[in-house]
Amino acid sequence: MKMTLKWSLLFKYIEYFDSRPKAEWAGGEKAESGGITMPYPVYSEKTNSFIRALENTGITDIDYLHILMENGLDTHEKFSELIDSADEQLLCAMLTFYVRQEHFADGLKRFKKVRERGSLHFQNIRCSFCK
Repeated sequence: MKMTLKWSLLFKYIEYFDSRPKAEWAGGEKAESGGITMPYPVYSEKTNSFIRALENTGITDIDYLHILMENGLDTHEKFSELIDSADEQLLCAMLTFYVRQEHFADGLKRFKKVRERGSLHFQNIRCSFCK
């Protein structure tokens, strides 16, 4: 794959994610009505900057779920099996999955866990462009 400016903008975050940044949690308080607010992560400015960069570079793909399913990736646990051989479309779908899942299932929390296990390596993604 050819290295493009949009990808090189994202690679500047490798060192940051290698440091395994943590999110603070907010919410979870009991309201006067007796209801409890749902806890939610509050990410650092650098993490939020990464999310904006993904969206602004055009790397996110609205058809990401279809692309993942076409490649047999019905769960993010399988991403590590294809990361080294993934083409640009599949890489975009994988990254989109993590960011979009934030709205539905703690996507960046998953992203953090995957990074800790070493399943998603930006280094490997970068190397895919050097082949």
